[in-house]
Amino acid sequence: MARILTITLNPALDLTVRLRQLELGRLTAARRC
Repeated sequence: MARILTITLNPALDLTVRLRQLELGRLTAARRC
């Protein structure tokens, strides 16, 4: 199952990306949904 990370920059703008794998300390490529 894929992890989904939602970043809210301000109340009017939401950005949702889908991550294949999340590892702390490494660069993670994200794909916009």
